[in-house]
Amino acid sequence: MSAPRLHLMPPVTHRRRSSRWLIVLLAVATILALAWYPTYAHLRAIAVLLRIESSQAQGFFANRGIHPIKAEDATFASDTRTLHTRLYLPTDIKRAPALVIVHGVHHLGYNEPRLIRFAKAMSGAGLVVSTPNLPEVAGYEIKPVSIDEIAAAATDLAQRMNTPCVGVLGLSFAGGLALQAASDPATSQHICYVVAVGAHEDMSRVMQFFATDRAQYPDGHSQPMPSHEYGALVAIYAHPEEYFAATDVPIAREAIRLQLFEEVTKAKALAAQMTPTGQATMQKLLAEDESVVKPILLANLEKHRAETDAVSPASQLYRLHVPVMLLHGAGDNVIPPSETLWLAKDIPHDELRAVLISPAISHVELGKGATTMDKLRLVHFIEQLLAMAKTGPYNSADLSHLAGAAAF
Repeated sequence: MSAPRLHLMPPVTHRRRSSRWLIVLLAVATILALAWYPTYAHLRAIAVLLRIESSQAQGFFANRGIHPIKAEDATFASDTRTLHTRLYLPTDIKRAPALVIVHGVHHLGYNEPRLIRFAKAMSGAGLVVSTPNLPEVAGYEIKPVSIDEIAAAATDLAQRMNTPCVGVLGLSFAGGLALQAASDPATSQHICYVVAVGAHEDMSRVMQFFATDRAQYPDGHSQPMPSHEYGALVAIYAHPEEYFAATDVPIAREAIRLQLFEEVTKAKALAAQMTPTGQATMQKLLAEDESVVKPILLANLEKHRAETDAVSPASQLYRLHVPVMLLHGAGDNVIPPSETLWLAKDIPHDELRAVLISPAISHVELGKGATTMDKLRLVHFIEQLLAMAKTGPYNSADLSHLAGAAAF
């Protein structure tokens, strides 16, 4: 009697059934993987948004995809001087994209608390962040030298990270200056992409907004919108001789500086030294009443056209050759949201990646009263920003050689 045959392979029908289940399982796994990545990316964007709002944010959503970071102060050279910057570095990854974040017009510069929260949140999401301190911008002066210094900050970060180029994110007027830096072949070689938040396209048009309380739109219509009192003060600070008698000009400029630096008591005490006419004007300004100076501001716009054109990206945007994202607060009364619509119109279509005018932010900070859908759109914008940073060409820094930073 012969031995029974051993079946080394399962029956054909069983093999086919197993193959079908394997295909189904692979398909389900693929679908889950594809679904998980955007879900994870948006959860990380939510965490960034929560941490921008509060540096103390904790919990499931605030911690999704967030890395521990450390920071160190450093210096870098521009063409004319040495400047300070602060580096924010993820500590548990070997490579990361690099991003320069440029502060807006505020006397604290790179020490401004909202900027620090923003930089820490972005670094926590896996980016190397540099926040250069620009003296003119921090001193309420918008000048061409800051364009070159934004480019120098990008060059410095690219060299530190041994990468050809880095991203640049500019807040407020620094957003417009960053677009200028990226538009000029002489200053754009180390800039991979630009994100402009609350930026201007035409400084003269913004000054007209300060003078008239009307925002001008690309389609030709204008809309009434009360401007922030700080706008007119910045304009007067640049040319106090047009608003005050010669004997009052030095005192007026210092009093306005003190007001901008939020030292109101000192500003009022100094204004008491002015002539009666100068005092009357200054007292109105210190009381946030610009009615007496707005007609002068409007009348002198053309006089300063060359000056404002030098810090306006409008005429140079056609030369942009890097991706751009634009974000603006719907209720921004420092730089009206119409400026972002002008930018969106004039930036080359192939380079414009995203445009969002959102009630969820005001000028360069989170706003109040936004709907859930407004917040979701802002989360998606942040996710797009992080995705662009992490997939941008050449924008990946080697962190292995960086050490000695103070832990956060």
